[in-house]
Amino acid sequence: MALVQLVAPTTEPVTLDAAKEHLRVEYDNENSLIDALIATARQRVEKDIGAVLVSQQWTLSLDRWGAQCIDVPLPPLVTVDAVRYVDSDGVTQVLDPSSYRVDIKHTPGRLTPAYGTSWPAVRSVTGAIEIDFTAGYSTIPPPIKHAILLYLATLYENRETFAIGSSVSPELPHNASWLLEPYRVVHL
Repeated sequence: MALVQLVAPTTEPVTLDAAKEHLRVEYDNENSLIDALIATARQRVEKDIGAVLVSQQWTLSLDRWGAQCIDVPLPPLVTVDAVRYVDSDGVTQVLDPSSYRVDIKHTPGRLTPAYGTSWPAVRSVTGAIEIDFTAGYSTIPPPIKHAILLYLATLYENRETFAIGSSVSPELPHNASWLLEPYRVVHL
């Protein structure tokens, strides 16, 4: 399995103004730094919970169908945009959307063959199947936004990896981890 990001987020879950208010920064000369830290904090939260927060497009690449049910990683799944596969003759085909079902209510989202059908035969090559999908919250829960702000504040206050006379290894706030606990994706 491989994941490739096709379209990165165009917005962040926390605005620059909200971040500056949280950090109690009233000047503009660190806006670029704060914007970068917002993105870094979002990425850390995404890694922590195993989900993506804002709309992003990805391609999932598989060597074979495997099971009848394919879990689409990086919840919450919004849409499956296309399914391509290399058929037994070596020709790339686009799977008709009527031949599969998409379950966006399940976490992670799932893709299954439509009733009465099965996955088509694929050539035994790496990356024989590609699934393009869009994922991300339509509305980000407030505890996740607050966790981003907590991570952001830790990163902002601890910009250096060490200080003269002492070692600084900033731990990310435990209360941020606690806020994220209900949103963590558990893989069974």
